[in-house]
Amino acid sequence: MSPEQEEVRLQQFDKIRNFFKRDKRQKQYSVYLPESIQKMIKRHAILEDKSFSQVTKELFLDHYLTDSEIKAAYNEDYDKRHHL
Repeated sequence: MSPEQEEVRLQQFDKIRNFFKRDKRQKQYSVYLPESIQKMIKRHAILEDKSFSQVTKELFLDHYLTDSEIKAAYNEDYDKRHHL
């Protein structure tokens, strides 16, 4: 990566949360839900033109994890990406 393309560590929480929302690097994780709830989530996802995974990720980022947890996860990932 050239110096002008080098990733700058984000500091503002909104930018960090949006980074995770846009990030396509993902690891598969199984979530077990009642079938009727799965169907409702899928319907909402389709109406919003999103995948089930995208909806789930946004729910965790917006309503479950704390700001400090999201920042800590970002900093850990950043350090790994840059071998720090």
